[in-house]
Amino acid sequence: MPASQPLPNLVAHSRRGSIVIKTSKMDIYRHQPVHYPCSRGRMPFEQASSRRSRESAFTIVELLVVTVIIMILMTLVLRFLPVLRDQSNRAVCTANLRSLSVAISAYSSGNSGAMPSNNSKTSWWKEIYPDYCSTKSVFACPEDRTGFTDPEDIEKGKLSYGPLGWDGGTKSASAFNKQISTFTSPERSIVLSEYFSTNRSVDAMRAWNYPGTVGNAAYPHHMKTKASILFLDGHIECVSEADIRERIKDKEIINSF
Repeated sequence: MPASQPLPNLVAHSRRGSIVIKTSKMDIYRHQPVHYPCSRGRMPFEQASSRRSRESAFTIVELLVVTVIIMILMTLVLRFLPVLRDQSNRAVCTANLRSLSVAISAYSSGNSGAMPSNNSKTSWWKEIYPDYCSTKSVFACPEDRTGFTDPEDIEKGKLSYGPLGWDGGTKSASAFNKQISTFTSPERSIVLSEYFSTNRSVDAMRAWNYPGTVGNAAYPHHMKTKASILFLDGHIECVSEADIRERIKDKEIINSF
């Protein structure tokens, strides 16, 4: 390099400003490397970027831990999902029976205290629908999946409830066809239980006296062990078949006949 030309000053840029580094001939002739720090206490951009990418990456152990946690959560959800579904369907079933109870009470009030008729000529649901209960959906329990043979029958409305009329076919306990004043203990007298059967619809007269016996009733709730029962005073219980049989034995249900 000619002596007449001054040596260029090296400039290093950083976030804190520019740093001017003086050079000399000795630095060039001796071929000694000159270090040009960007800023005090900071590493070059490429090294910082590589280090950040390594720190943000998941390790195999971390991925395994996340996978195990997800599997545990899925197991818990799948375990309790049937319970939640049963509770939801039972709530809908209870609401349906409550609506039917209101309709039956309205019918009795308008017919001198008489319960709806239920025989081979007319049925209890035809006595209250549509004059006292205009919605067909309240006659269907969400657990009733018996369906219809003819798809067009779906519009007729599913019928999932019926009178619990006999204990072994000998003692009548049906609350229909009677005056409400004849019941001494309405809170212990069953009006409706659950009964599922194919092609049983609101627009048909099929199975008007079913379930009839305790053994014919459906028990779809609490893991297929209990049925929703409507009592004459309007309250609803979810009881098992054994519980109903015990009450019949103690004459808690058959109390006024």
